[in-house]
Amino acid sequence: MIRIGLLFYRMNKQIPVFYYIIFFLFINLLKGVDLTKASAKILGSDDELFQVFKNPTSEAKPFTRWWWGGNVLNAQEIVRQLEAFKEAGLGGVEINPAGRGFKPLPPGHKTYIWLSPEWCDMVKFTAIQARKRGLSTDLIGGTGWPFGGQFLKPDDQIQTIYSHYYPVKGGQTFTKTFSELVKDAHHGLSFHKRLVKTGYFKIPNRPDKMTKLSFATLVPSDPEKLSELIDLTTAFDENGSLSIKIPQGNYVLAVGIWSQGEQVRRVSVSTPGGGGPSLDHFAIRAPKVYFQRMSKALKASFGAPMGEHLRAMFVDSMELHRANWTGDFKEQFKKRAGYDITPWMPLVMSESGGAKNFTKGVNLKSELEEKVRRVCYDRNRIICELYHERFVAPFHNWCYDNDVLSRYQSYGSPWLMDLGNTPMLVDIPESNDWLNGRGFIGGDNGAWHKYSSSAANLRGLSIVSSEAMTNTKRAYRMSLSDFKSQMDMNFVLGINHAIWHGTSYCPKSLPFPGKAMFGSFFSERNTWWPWFKNFNDYTARLSSVFQNTDPVVQFAVLGPTADVWSDYGLHRRPFHSSPRYLQDLVQKIGQNGGSADYIT
Repeated sequence: MIRIGLLFYRMNKQIPVFYYIIFFLFINLLKGVDLTKASAKILGSDDELFQVFKNPTSEAKPFTRWWWGGNVLNAQEIVRQLEAFKEAGLGGVEINPAGRGFKPLPPGHKTYIWLSPEWCDMVKFTAIQARKRGLSTDLIGGTGWPFGGQFLKPDDQIQTIYSHYYPVKGGQTFTKTFSELVKDAHHGLSFHKRLVKTGYFKIPNRPDKMTKLSFATLVPSDPEKLSELIDLTTAFDENGSLSIKIPQGNYVLAVGIWSQGEQVRRVSVSTPGGGGPSLDHFAIRAPKVYFQRMSKALKASFGAPMGEHLRAMFVDSMELHRANWTGDFKEQFKKRAGYDITPWMPLVMSESGGAKNFTKGVNLKSELEEKVRRVCYDRNRIICELYHERFVAPFHNWCYDNDVLSRYQSYGSPWLMDLGNTPMLVDIPESNDWLNGRGFIGGDNGAWHKYSSSAANLRGLSIVSSEAMTNTKRAYRMSLSDFKSQMDMNFVLGINHAIWHGTSYCPKSLPFPGKAMFGSFFSERNTWWPWFKNFNDYTARLSSVFQNTDPVVQFAVLGPTADVWSDYGLHRRPFHSSPRYLQDLVQKIGQNGGSADYIT
């Protein structure tokens, strides 16, 4: 079999060598053949690449996300689980405090408060014990998502402008209290019921200092000029109620409600000490204050920079749905776009942020529609610029100052905060792949992978990782063969390091099958755990080769991001499907023996 494969390789050298490596590794795993002897025939036993293939470093071996649910921990149990990770062939862990703990508490366990001195000591202890076993330690830069907490000052909390649109006709009298307008604006949001039920945000029972009127404007049903819009912001009475007789014609009443804090977004699945309102990721000082608070707590325990014990700090996917404002957004918009956004806000502050999804009942005339498209583009471009400058770059710089790598996921749900440019700002761009019963990566996941690996290729980075095998529906039913097909496609799309998703901290005393908070149940309780090391060895060897070779890229693919932002805003679904074939294109090139990267 090996001789036939080698002959086939020599006759078809235009096909990338890693396809043959994957083939040989899989056949050898099945037949029990010595992997190193087979591979040496391809690479040469003295070849430097063969040596790293034979002995992968910890950074090439898969890591696992280690959920510390509720921060319910015990030092002896941490050591026991680290030993299990080492024996399974893992290279490291990502400590991720999120979710609920155990009821009742397991014997010998206690609940630790996130960022308390005792919790920081437990992180230090874990990192030291991991290093003794040849394992690396990463740490997420918060708890839950998106980052936040009760300790945030109001100016540091997430902000938004909700827009709601009422069809009205000439001659009728429109009457609403401010409380009713606020309630309508919240109920008009997409996913409203699910988000309220899961506690992602709360609806105020009455207006307060975190809720204000941003604009109230009558928009004709078929406007040709911006000057046709009628401003009603001064028509509210002293009690905040609006009562106005509509002039002749058909209109839409556009109402914008500014909100802040928990009325916009709460931190979800946080552990004790990290719940509360989400962070304003666009504010000039908020992210810096947030991260500095974390490093101060950790350094007090470590007695040294964070890099003494940690390899990297991590930012998870950006769940920033509805975040579209910050305190100086108007000033920043005028500075960066050259004009005032205020008169345009009734037309561009819809939830989607795109011209095509503005509102039913309004038919923008061609000239005005083109202007609105441009304003929508500028709005979304500037949001992303502020996000880069005030969150991503400060996070990376903070990591640099504390001697750790910055590891960052650039995709989000349901918005994408500039998937093309964000991975260019960090040390380790990271993607994500979802299983949920699908046996093949495509569409959304493929786009996230390829934008991440494209950034790594363009910048000459050696590592590009993925939150691998994410799964919320089939946690106890996925096999190693499912993982292999996914991981092979990850490699084809440029990923060269796996962060398994994930392993829940689970005391040995917990009855079978243990705990699976999120992910595909990478647990010693899983029936395939005895063979898990074989799969980790396979993945590590391939990762090691790809981390130590230079990519050869034949095509650059430029997608119509600006048009998508103009028409549909930052929502990820239109980005993935405009045009419908775009995100499959790079994958198909790879399947036909070529390679391509996205550019911006």
